[in-house]
Amino acid sequence: MVFRVPRGVAHEELERLWAREMPTGVYEPRWLACATPAGTVQALAFTLSRRSPSYAGNIADDEMLHILRHANGRYGSTLDYLVRTADALRKHCLRDREIERLVSLARRSGLV
Repeated sequence: MVFRVPRGVAHEELERLWAREMPTGVYEPRWLACATPAGTVQALAFTLSRRSPSYAGNIADDEMLHILRHANGRYGSTLDYLVRTADALRKHCLRDREIERLVSLARRSGLV
């Protein structure tokens, strides 16, 4: 999804976005070309390189269940984040296979 920010509030919104996404400097902000119904636009994205020491790679289901049971961040639990992300994507008719698989794993394990 791409959000257009009105020019008059762009600086303030960028500061809020930067504070939320870049407190640890883990992400790499990049301008990406994004296809929209109105054509291609440039959009700021916060990305994580697979070469980053913060990239977790493939996580076995048992370990993922442990994470979903116990991990919390400053905005809540990892499980809540996963479920909210899946719900938000579905509301926009988007499905991410891995996110859906993880939600199903959590359901089968009684976490959701």
